[in-house]
Amino acid sequence: VTSGHLDIVIPPAAPDELGMLAASFNQMAASLKANQVALAQYTADLEAQVAVRTRELQASNVRLKELDRLKSEFVSHVSHELRTPLTVILGMAQTLSKGTAPVEERGQILDSLVDRAHSLARLVQRFEAAVEAVRKAGVTLALGYNRRFHPEMTKLRERVRSGGLGTMGYG
Repeated sequence: VTSGHLDIVIPPAAPDELGMLAASFNQMAASLKANQVALAQYTADLEAQVAVRTRELQASNVRLKELDRLKSEFVSHVSHELRTPLTVILGMAQTLSKGTAPVEERGQILDSLVDRAHSLARLVQRFEAAVEAVRKAGVTLALGYNRRFHPEMTKLRERVRSGGLGTMGYG
């Protein structure tokens, strides 16, 4: 028994003290064997649960990496969408502040500057509305680039490519 052989049964010789001792020994060995089998089953179940949880964590980790990539892409796109009209506005403002624009064009540049600033403000409002829509849908942008927001970003990206964000009358 001490070396793990729990299948050994001592035949009870007689109904005396030795027979009772043999029966108690056999009962102890059977109890130890049952505990050993239960422990082995518990260990196998626990290892299976650990394997399942490990796969779940690995899948979650893959998904989190993808969400992080999408979040970075989203921030990059938004940054670009805001930077493009802002660059035009800054260029116009610098032209006016340096006084290099002809006097007769300054009014037109100033009007264009105001129009583009309004366009940028509308772009920010659209962005805020899209973020709010995503939030109301129960998805946080901190977790990634939401597919419901994708069409709006696609429209903005196409406007940038076609030069639509830098023109007067955007929005």
